[in-house]
Amino acid sequence: MISKCDIVDNKLCEAFNSNIVDARYKSIITMLEEIRVKMMTRIREKRQYCSKWKTIKKGKMKYTMDLTKEMCSCRLWQISSIPCAHACCVIWHDGSEPDDYLDKYYHSDIYMKAYQYALETINGEHEWKKSSLESLLPPIARKMPSQPKKNRRKSNDEP
Repeated sequence: MISKCDIVDNKLCEAFNSNIVDARYKSIITMLEEIRVKMMTRIREKRQYCSKWKTIKKGKMKYTMDLTKEMCSCRLWQISSIPCAHACCVIWHDGSEPDDYLDKYYHSDIYMKAYQYALETINGEHEWKKSSLESLLPPIARKMPSQPKKNRRKSNDEP
């Protein structure tokens, strides 16, 4: 499998966990509700972001490359599957568009497919059925064991 991203580690899990760090310390229902609201907000923001995309053309440089193999001597095109500035210059010189040489995973329609499904709405907490069971509480927070602190031995002439 060939990577289509120039970032070796995209840290998706770390980014998600950093967004829900406050919610993780709450009860399960509250935590899930906060995560759901954050995800719905993110999907809405990404949809608005995608709708504002425009094509911008820049550059007039020559560089050694092969358009049929989608290769440039700077090797950026091979790494990211996005035509580099040098490739864009040659592509425009030939009368083509760089988007024609762009990998399909970078096209806006593929990107928007990731956000096409919205989270289904559910009834709010005020409409939930009351249970006859006791409410579950989070576990009692306790101090975890740690390594004991070492006291430095002072010499006789120190205060």
